Amino acid sequence: MALKDDLDSHVRAIVREEVTTFLRDVLPAPEPVEEKGYLSPTQVESQYGLRASTLCRWRGYRIGPPYCKVMKKILYSRKDIEEYIEKFRMKTRQRRQ
Repeated sequence: MALKDDLDSHVRAIVREEVTTFLRDVLPAPEPVEEKGYLSPTQVESQYGLRASTLCRWRGYRIGPPYCKVMKKILYSRKDIEEYIEKFRMKTRQRRQ
């Protein structure tokens, strides 16, 4: 029985790899969305420090920076993120000498 299970899992792995390779060769490569000015929540986190989990919570509360939902993918415009951060800029006085 164990030999049959090992063989089944091995065959599944080979089939999965072959199908993945076939689809990669047949389907056109998607254009990276970052080049078009859009970032995923994890990219926003790494580049701007806004945690992906915080962005997720904000989306649930309908607050935070605007976002696009394409199918199941969440995307943020780089411009929108920078404008959102800029809204919280604090003005300070210059130090007297």
